[in-house]
Amino acid sequence: MIIAMFALTVFLIGGVLGLRFKVFVLVAPIIVGIAAIFIIGLAFGSSAGFTLFIIFLGITALQMGYVAGAVIGCFAVKPRAEKESPNIVAVAPRLYRRSQG
Repeated sequence: MIIAMFALTVFLIGGVLGLRFKVFVLVAPIIVGIAAIFIIGLAFGSSAGFTLFIIFLGITALQMGYVAGAVIGCFAVKPRAEKESPNIVAVAPRLYRRSQG
């Protein structure tokens, strides 16, 4: 039960990161997570296989949450932004010369 709660929590953290940031933001949480899980595994005397499984689970849940958050952000947030400003029209940039007057 604790492992499922851990995976769900990490998944939700990844989802929040996916809504707000680019993919490179995952590097820091992955490194911190690996270090924290490794230290906690040593403190509680867990086996190396179990600790590696939890590290793998955490990294996978974080990445899956990031993808889910990015997909939700792409499809849910974008249409709302278009509804807020219907009078704005995108045009190609042009260069204008000053009149010699």
